[in-house]
Amino acid sequence: MTRFNNDDFRAADDDANESESEMLDRTPELSWVDHGLGYNFPESAEDPVVRRWQSNGVPFPQADRIDRIFTVVESVLRGARKEHLPEIFGFSKRQAFYYFDAARYLNFLDEQGHITKHGIRLVNASSPQSICNIVEEAMFHCPLLRTALLLLRLKRYDVDLIHPAELERLVASAEPPISGSTILRRVQTVRCWLRWIAENR
Repeated sequence: MTRFNNDDFRAADDDANESESEMLDRTPELSWVDHGLGYNFPESAEDPVVRRWQSNGVPFPQADRIDRIFTVVESVLRGARKEHLPEIFGFSKRQAFYYFDAARYLNFLDEQGHITKHGIRLVNASSPQSICNIVEEAMFHCPLLRTALLLLRLKRYDVDLIHPAELERLVASAEPPISGSTILRRVQTVRCWLRWIAENR
């Protein structure tokens, strides 16, 4: 499977005279090329695929562990329903449902909780590298996470170099809107997902 690399960004972000903040400010204008992964990346925040993530009503997830999202998708493929997840995970309904929402947010499950073609690709991935590619692809389709991934790239995939305030600003722009202490909890999720990408790319 084709890997994402620096050439995947058409924006002229190698310009040494451009600051990180300038690059991030124009992130919605980035366009993406098709790498044979099944569909084109969105051209802008006005793209219908991007609008779906902004308007499908799925709350921004508080689900730090990517591996548990995989477990949700695999369980649904095997016939499990949302109400079965607390027993599968062995923890509270609220926590289990966060991971269910995370799988929906990344479009591995649809709005009714059924597995999507992207979820099937995830379950059928043949290697850790393929899994990472599919997760990156899913994150790129969400404007907020797409910007977070660009920020990670700017930091040379060193998550510890990303200042909390940078992620707080991103999370505060989520739809449906969130605020207060919820922002800090969601920032933790974004940071965990970025760290997973950095460690598995």
